[in-house]
Amino acid sequence: MKMYFRKKMQRQKMEDERVEKEREEQKRKIADEKKEADRLREAEAREARLEARLVRLVSQHSKTVHSTTTPVIKKKSPRTKARMLREICSYIDESEDESEEVRHEAGRLVDAIERRKGKRREGEEKAMSTTRVGATKATPVIEEIQEEMHTPHKETHAGDGVNGGMLEFVLEMHKKLSAKKAPELRKICNEEGIEWTRKDAAVSEIVRCRAKLIFGEGSVSDHVSPLSRRIRQLYRKRPTELIALFKTANTFERKSTRNLLKIRITRVVKAVFGTKIRSKPIIKLPFSTGINPRGVRDVVTKILEQRIREPSLAKYVSARIRVVFRKRFTVGQVIHNQRVCAGASAVTCTCKGIDLPRYQGHVKVRLDDIPRTPNFVMNSRNVTCGEDATRDEVRVCVKEGVRKWVRSRDLEVNGMDVAACFRENKARVNQAMTVQEVRRWFRSLEHLIVVSLDRNPGATLIVCPVLYLEACEATFNHSPSFYVIRESEEGILKTMKEEYEERGLTKIGGWGKGGKVGQAYVIPKDKDTERWRPISPANKDPARLGGSRVGRAVRYMLLGIGESKHFDLRCTDELCMKAALIQRELRRMGDFAIARSYDIKDIFARLSRSSIIEAVRWVIDFHKERGMIGVRVSIRRRLCMMARNRKRTEGFILIDFDLLISAIQFELDNTFIRCAGEFLRQIFGIPMGRNSSPALACLVCARSEAVFLETLGSDRRLVQGIRMVDDVTVIVACREERERSVLVRNVSSIYLRTVTMEICVWYVRTGAVMCSNFLERR
Repeated sequence: MKMYFRKKMQRQKMEDERVEKEREEQKRKIADEKKEADRLREAEAREARLEARLVRLVSQHSKTVHSTTTPVIKKKSPRTKARMLREICSYIDESEDESEEVRHEAGRLVDAIERRKGKRREGEEKAMSTTRVGATKATPVIEEIQEEMHTPHKETHAGDGVNGGMLEFVLEMHKKLSAKKAPELRKICNEEGIEWTRKDAAVSEIVRCRAKLIFGEGSVSDHVSPLSRRIRQLYRKRPTELIALFKTANTFERKSTRNLLKIRITRVVKAVFGTKIRSKPIIKLPFSTGINPRGVRDVVTKILEQRIREPSLAKYVSARIRVVFRKRFTVGQVIHNQRVCAGASAVTCTCKGIDLPRYQGHVKVRLDDIPRTPNFVMNSRNVTCGEDATRDEVRVCVKEGVRKWVRSRDLEVNGMDVAACFRENKARVNQAMTVQEVRRWFRSLEHLIVVSLDRNPGATLIVCPVLYLEACEATFNHSPSFYVIRESEEGILKTMKEEYEERGLTKIGGWGKGGKVGQAYVIPKDKDTERWRPISPANKDPARLGGSRVGRAVRYMLLGIGESKHFDLRCTDELCMKAALIQRELRRMGDFAIARSYDIKDIFARLSRSSIIEAVRWVIDFHKERGMIGVRVSIRRRLCMMARNRKRTEGFILIDFDLLISAIQFELDNTFIRCAGEFLRQIFGIPMGRNSSPALACLVCARSEAVFLETLGSDRRLVQGIRMVDDVTVIVACREERERSVLVRNVSSIYLRTVTMEICVWYVRTGAVMCSNFLERR
């Protein structure tokens, strides 16, 4: 029996090795193909740079030649203004019109030409008197024609040429458009696809677009890249070619390249044809079973085909139409009212005379325990039903969805087209309650606080306002991590804005309008309703855009230092693959493994500010050694990339390391909340509710793990781990003769002493499957 199992294990091992070899061979093949593609791409880029350099050298050479050489013989064309003068005089003599007005105007014209002739001759005499006789270069010889008057040369200045012509064109065009009235300018904007806002803004946009079409992108310089010339050529292409190029951009491997090409092509199409091809027409409708999405799509397609002049562009935009339904209100959105009590400075008891279970003299009961409660209301995640959408609502939604492509305000949707968006009336059986029915049932409990439970969002707890306000004050107002600010909300936001602009953080993201201090509240734990979890939303924070980009940059920098230095997991989708990899690694190291699972308690409230700044400087120093200066963060998407220079990249903003530290320091110093009628400032721990908070927490833990792993030396290969924010599992390989591992005892000292951890230990045999099969079944 032992021999059978030994042979079976050997066959299993050989099969695993064979599969591993095939996988490695496939990876090697893919890497070779990628290297070959990169080599070809680099060769093309090298050829393009060489071509640009040759063009630059030729242009510089031609400029020097034109500036140093002078023509030897220059013959004036007989078609000058003198001949024009003779023709005018002969025409007047032969004309039958003997009016004095014609002769007077002709005389004025002759006098003007004569005066210009005299100025020219005086200028020529002065120029000839100043020439040197002993010059070696050949002086220009001008063959004068008898009885001819010559037009003087135009005086050229340093600002003339293309830039001078552009300036004259812009000034003249701006003057003409400014003289027009608003209806005429609005008509021009509709024809050229320019959004109408104000007269001065519309005039500036029209002038800019027309100057771009005539003179190209930007000004002319000696160092013009081949890419700029290719972009100028796009303005002369047909819409079908531009659409084909836009689709071809998706075939590039790098996201940054795809993003750059799409941005450039979209700008060209918008400037020439006035149509946005990158955006999708999204029609957002209220949920209704009587609406036919196909009918709505047909109506929108008809409108776009009528308003977009180019059929190919209209067809492409129509193919990207999306019809989505907005969700209706859930039961929890209708009955939960904890934010009202959390913002009050004082409350009174409202549970007197109510026959419900109590705690410390006040009502505190789950909604499930209240008799005669409808089953539909017991689950706060249930979606209520409502009335069917009307034709007017569908018409408004259609107009809002095509607003980016149809600029005119007189858009009217035909009533027959709107009627085609609805299905035929059919009898439907709906067991859900409406919003009015839920509110009618809840009217007897609306004077109490109704709040959802943590880790069980479907359950609901009903509590007296006095108990709930005491929980809010104990969690926030009486916590040592916060202190009260005796200042108004306007003063707090004004001070924050001044510091935000002084630090130069507007380069990362603008200061949001209509910002407010977040309203904090608490929700009870599901297992123990006497314990409360703090919630501090910052969705109305005016600096949320900059904080979001800073969090993405910090997260990308952490993932760039390598998985061997920390236990942080990129995403939950990689958990199964990570567990299988750990199993293969530890199988070769020992006979069995000891695994410990830790839960880092209060990770956001107990991490000090100094540890956060040290962790940020640690990851910055790592990337500085690689020659990086910052992080480029995508404006629209989640794409990030490290930066070695300050060159501008389309669709990205550059966050250098100094600006990153300044932004994180601003986040730490300006975290305000509002609770129980007071404004509080957080002075300890990671900022609660900010977009950068999870990334900073993971970074602090990763630095502690890196320091611990460096102290292990050669024993590093015996330790593996997986961590998702505050949940960490550490696995150590051991031998049969040494079950008590020193490394396992040292694991609990990885993180800061101020952080407590709950521990769960189990033993895993290396011959058995650890958790990969379990995760696959899950």
